[in-house]
Amino acid sequence: MARVASRISLVAGLCAAMSLGQHDHHNAPPAAEPAVGTPAKYNYQPRVKTSSPEEFLVQRVVRAPRDFATLCRMLDALDKAYPPPLDAAQQRSFEVLDRDGKLLRAFATPDGRWRLKTTAAEVDPLFLRMLVAYEDQRFYEHHGVDPFALLRSAWQLVSNARIVSGASTLSMQVAR
Repeated sequence: MARVASRISLVAGLCAAMSLGQHDHHNAPPAAEPAVGTPAKYNYQPRVKTSSPEEFLVQRVVRAPRDFATLCRMLDALDKAYPPPLDAAQQRSFEVLDRDGKLLRAFATPDGRWRLKTTAAEVDPLFLRMLVAYEDQRFYEHHGVDPFALLRSAWQLVSNARIVSGASTLSMQVAR
């Protein structure tokens, strides 16, 4: 438990350090007059620390949903402005077939990937069930992003100070 408490105090300290460059407009002292001949943009007023790191962390947690929504809107705008090269992902491996349509030989794409044309009906149903059970247990319960997996991996990152497991879903892996 002491390890978790030390991690939380570490996170609180990092959050406090990140806030040093932000202005607290409610408790800030009035701006000093700039020196003669000094442009106003160079009139730096240091931030007055008004709250403890724990209070700052609580403020961050309260504002997290709004910040997350803003981040999502920014990522969506970037995705629309710079779409991924989907043409390269649609490139398939070259296949050599016999006269009956059976695969004789396949070649990797120029980027070294194997992209063979297939449908879900052509794949063994047991393999598909095993894939879902191993890679994304809640595949049928979410819409591409598993919030529980995100929380689990974030907790593991904070409590172990390293990446223990990821949170990618099958949908994310296919998109990649």
